[in-house]
Amino acid sequence: YTLSSIREVVFEAPISRFGATGLRVITNDFKTKLYQADSLSNKTWLRLKADLEKHGIRVRNECISKD
Repeated sequence: YTLSSIREVVFEAPISRFGATGLRVITNDFKTKLYQADSLSNKTWLRLKADLEKHGIRVRNECISKD
């Protein structure tokens, strides 16, 4: 994706206890794609959030705690 084509990114909680935390990319034309990445630490997720926001991308954090 080009940064200008991304409308929003959402950090999503797993649907089941066996699922993985996901990153959903929503493009300007409202197409979506979910990428699961359960092996990332909360610190890494929060760094990614900060980096995306520096580029003007809105990030909804629905599951990652700041602990």
